[in-house]
Amino acid sequence: MYYCMRYDMLHIESLSEYKLEYFQQIKEDVTVYQKMYYTLFNAITDALAAMEQQNYGQARALLVDAQQQSEELFMDGEEDDA
Repeated sequence: MYYCMRYDMLHIESLSEYKLEYFQQIKEDVTVYQKMYYTLFNAITDALAAMEQQNYGQARALLVDAQQQSEELFMDGEEDDA
């Protein structure tokens, strides 16, 4: 009986550690996606303002830059997972 209780306690502890690691990873993933979202949202807002002033070259440059920044954020997050 003692052995079973001890095994269950160890199993619960290892599950708790697994859950903690799992939720920490989710939190990191969410943070990466939030950064990507804000980067893209702000660039789109700025690009729309540039387009209203018929500055299409600046609008394109803003969007391309935001796309590249977001891709770097994503790739950095993927490297952290590996």
